[in-house]
Order: sequence, then C-alpha cells, then structure tokens
Amino acid sequence: MKRYLLLNLIAILLFSSKSFAQTFISGNIATDSTWTLAASPYIITDTTRILTGATLTIEPGVTVKFANGKYIEIYHGKIDAVGTASDSIIFTSNSLTPYSGIWDQVHLNLDLNVHVCCHMAYCKFMYARYGLYADGNSSIDSVVIENSTWQNCTTAIYGGDANCMLDSCDLHNNGTGVGGMWVKLTNSTISHNGNGVDGAPDNVLDHCIVRANQIGINYGGGNITYCIIDSNTVNGIYFASGYSNFIENNNIRNNGIGLILHGGTNTHINNNIFEYNSIGFRYEMGPISSIQCNKFCNNNSYDVYNDGSGNINLPGNYWCTSDSSLISHRVGTSYYPVTYMPVDIGSCGYGLLTSTIESEQDVFGINIYPNPNNGDFILSNIPVGYGEFVRISELTGRIVFEQKLADSKTEVKIQSDLNSGLYIWEIVCDNKVLNRRKFVVQK
Repeated sequence: MKRYLLLNLIAILLFSSKSFAQTFISGNIATDSTWTLAASPYIITDTTRILTGATLTIEPGVTVKFANGKYIEIYHGKIDAVGTASDSIIFTSNSLTPYSGIWDQVHLNLDLNVHVCCHMAYCKFMYARYGLYADGNSSIDSVVIENSTWQNCTTAIYGGDANCMLDSCDLHNNGTGVGGMWVKLTNSTISHNGNGVDGAPDNVLDHCIVRANQIGINYGGGNITYCIIDSNTVNGIYFASGYSNFIENNNIRNNGIGLILHGGTNTHINNNIFEYNSIGFRYEMGPISSIQCNKFCNNNSYDVYNDGSGNINLPGNYWCTSDSSLISHRVGTSYYPVTYMPVDIGSCGYGLLTSTIESEQDVFGINIYPNPNNGDFILSNIPVGYGEFVRISELTGRIVFEQKLADSKTEVKIQSDLNSGLYIWEIVCDNKVLNRRKFVVQK
C-alpha cells in the first residue's frame, strides 16, 4: 500500500512539474539555443537579444510570453521557429488582461550577408505593438514566413528596407496588417484591420484576399495580381507612386472606392473586375501605360470618375452594355472628360470574366485534404448523388479545371496540373453552385 501511494505521489509530482514548467528569459544570447516544449512557456522579462552568429530554434508547441513593453531582438543572428498545423508556436502577452500593443515586438535586425536569417511557420502573434519588426537591408529571401497568423496587434508586420516573403498567412483584427516594408505576400488573407496593407514601393500581392478592412491597400507602388479586394470601407486600393505598377486579374468589389490612382509611372490596369463599389475607379493623377479588358459594371455612383487634370482614355473595356448613352451616365468627371470604346467580354481572350467569386458555401461539411496540396487532393463526405461535377477556378473566376462526379461515390480524387496559388473549388449541379471553398496549391 505504501509503495502504491508513493508511486502515485511521484506521478502527481511529475505531472505537476510538467504542467507548471516555465522558463524566464532576458539579456543576450550569444550561442545557439533551443527553446523546448518541455520548458515552455518562455517568459520574456526584459529585452532579449540573439547576437551575431547565434541561432535561436523554437520547437513546435512552445509559447513565448512577454512582459509589458518587452521584446526580442534578432541582432544579426538567426531565428528558426517552425511549428506544425496541430502544434503552433505562440508569441503573446504574459498579462491576464492583454490588449493590443501591451508587449513590444519580435525585432529582426537583419544582416545583409545572412541567407534566410528568419524562418517561421505555423506561428501566432497576438497583442504586440509590432508582431514582427523587420529592419536592415537584406536579400529577398532573408525572411521567410509561412502559414502564420497575426491578430489583435497594433501593427502585425512592419519594417524598413527589409525584404520579406510571406505565404499562406492570415492577418486579421489588427490596427494595420502590413506597414512600411518591402514584402511579397502570396496566398494570404488580410481582413478586418484598420489598414490592410500600408506599404512601401515594390510590394507584391499575389493570390491574396484583402477583405473588410477600413482601407484595403495603400501602396507606394508595386504589383497586385489575382487578388480579391472586397468590402473595404474607405477604398480597396490606393496607389500613390512607384514605377512599373501592375494591377491585373483582380476582383475589386463592394468597396467604398475600388481603385484610386494618385501617382506612379508606367501603371498597368488590366483584366480586373470593378463591381458593386461606390466608385469603381477614380483617377487623380499619374500616367497610365495600359487600361484594358477591365469589367466596369454595377458600381453604385460611378463606374469611372476622372478627378485629374487631363483627359483619360479607356478603350477596350467591358461596361455590361454597348450603349454609349448608358455608359456616359456611369462615367463622371470634375472637369476633364473620359473617352471610352466598349468591347465584348469575349474579345479580351480570357473567357467569362463576369463569373465572380462570392462567399464560401459549405452545406454538408465536405472535406478537402490535404490543404495546402500540390494540385492533387481528395474531396470526401459528398452525399450520394450530390452534384454533377467539380469545378476549379482562379480568383478572377476563370475556370481552369472540371471533373464529373460519379453518382455512387462519396469521395472523389482530383488530379490537376495547377500552378502555386489560391483557388476555389465548387460542386455544381444544373449550373448552380452547391458548395464553394478556397484551397491552396503549393509546389
């Protein structure tokens, strides 16, 4: 009996020590270090620096908590924080009553000569002033972040002269999603922030969703391609400067103003959908190299408004009608005119651009796995006899794949040769969409 009680007491003590393990961190770290799940959470009690030549490795499942106003600085060192889909790494406040900005930042003080000085995946940042602050000149692949989330931060990601690559990330409920930095953002969602992306010149957004922010994208310049810019209160996109800007193949809808052009040179605005905005496109200043094959339809006040100091010419765009008198009522100007020559949608060479991506629908809980995938995946839990075929579309609505469904099957294997990006799969019957979900292809 005594032996039995002793074993139970040892088990309780072991469980308790594991449950209440915590490690306090401050000061400089000059050698390679690993923060383990067994010693988690790590409490940052004062400024902590990873010095030149040192690498900090953080294991999946670790939680890093910060005292008020404190931060970690990667000072010409490296950080490798790679969690998993089921065991993410969390950066958050140590307060019982946290709020946005209560702790300071993870500061990446980058070294130009270090290749991939920061690699993060499946990380979550909450309640920071800056979730990540990247600073210093760096090569394009010095900061690589994947499948990570920022929420309730004053600014999720900020920096100057720092190149970062973010893929399959989610930035929501922050004051600003991305601010000030040179960033390539792919296959990601930026939603319910004050400013979605408030960026420097030469930023790149590709296959992203920018939705329900106050201001969607406020750019000095750069490229925006194959994105959904939806339901941003003030405006979807504001372009102020930059060289060789490309705004192409986007679905820009339900915003205050879809696109404002206020500067820049060599700007290309092609193959976009402008629908259900207060104003689809407002021109203020800056030369336009090309503006063709856009769909300007169903915007509430004006499809296009010229607020600039010269004429703008819009040949080769689609207005949902060829009647010039109807189009003229959808085009506004403060002084200088807008000229246009409508075209049929098919002449643009990309099929039915009128097909738009609405909100997701999931009636029966149909599963997709894996997601992300390489273009090959399985849809399961399909009710017998439900739907005629599976259809895959790009964000612009262009159909890239279709496959018939067998009546007796509850599972279907899809094998497609898709490029990396964000796509929509749909189950269709009698030309009606029964289910619609997003998925990511990564190669």
